[in-house]
Amino acid sequence: MATDLEVDLGGLFLLNGTYDYDSDYTFEEELEPKAAKAVLIPLVLSLVLALGVPGQALIMVFLGLKKQSWSSSDIFVLHLGLTDVLLLITLPFWAAQAALPLGWCCGLFWCRINGALFNISFYCGMLLLLCITGERFLNIIHSVQLFTKTPQLAHFTCLVIWLFSVLLGVPDWVSMLYIEEKNEEGENVCSCNANIYSSKWQIPVRVIHHVTFLLPVVVLTVFFYFLLKRLQDFTKALERLRAVMLILTLVLVFFICWTPYNVTLMTDTWKSRSKTYVTGKTALQATLALACVHACLRPLIYLVLCEKFHKSTLAAVKCRTEELKGDLWELGVGSKNMPGHSSDPEEMKQMNIVEQQLQSDQC
Repeated sequence: MATDLEVDLGGLFLLNGTYDYDSDYTFEEELEPKAAKAVLIPLVLSLVLALGVPGQALIMVFLGLKKQSWSSSDIFVLHLGLTDVLLLITLPFWAAQAALPLGWCCGLFWCRINGALFNISFYCGMLLLLCITGERFLNIIHSVQLFTKTPQLAHFTCLVIWLFSVLLGVPDWVSMLYIEEKNEEGENVCSCNANIYSSKWQIPVRVIHHVTFLLPVVVLTVFFYFLLKRLQDFTKALERLRAVMLILTLVLVFFICWTPYNVTLMTDTWKSRSKTYVTGKTALQATLALACVHACLRPLIYLVLCEKFHKSTLAAVKCRTEELKGDLWELGVGSKNMPGHSSDPEEMKQMNIVEQQLQSDQC
């Protein structure tokens, strides 16, 4: 028995209109990083600002009270603090850019100033640490005293470093003249390291930045290798080792904070050879925030590792007056007592015995 099957296709083919999927569809993977960036980066930068400003103020107060008897270490601590102050100045603006939906809201002129301050702080902080470590290297290894008799030479050296850092920052500032005010998403953008193809200046800017980061890493590694190797040969090197360990801690903290940003920037430079590559703005902003954490850590390092600074701070908190004498920071910069060149005859005798034993062991 045959049956007639009727299929009504009218409902299927009559509804042939188009539907705008874009109007109701939201790509959540793009929104989640933006939401996280808008909360985490401003939070981190706000904490850095809350810790960094009182810490740097405390250092400047002690330096002001000790101004009549500044040592070479005091001078270098002052200039290292100024590099952190420059970095702290930029933090509210980076935080606002990450938090606000429209991005940068302070105009192109202040964008260029902010980027210049950021880069000068990096260059100057790096070169000052290199100078301090080099002074210790010459003092301990080659018995050369640079800043012992004339602390003013330390001031002059720091001023030269500032001038050189400003010159290194000039290409950064010029390249930022070509920054576009809005990106493809309509946000206002300020980046202290713009897309590598944004101007003809950007490639030399990146090269300068990478060389300024990598070359001191190599030099500082060599310095500390010979310093630690030399200091372990002496029986009474513990006090002198503390100064080197403080400098080593300052250098390690600096590199721990700045390395992720510089590695991300190097990766961006390498991948930017492809003109279809899109710069990872979120990664650069996140690592930039980590680099800015460094601005609040140096006072904490002094407070933990420098016994005299720690005692003076406790005395100030308890409203006790304490005379500030000697080297509060224990950097050893410009110190006269060098390992292997002590004025104590007994110590010299012991160190000579140790050196003779080492030589006989090697033979």
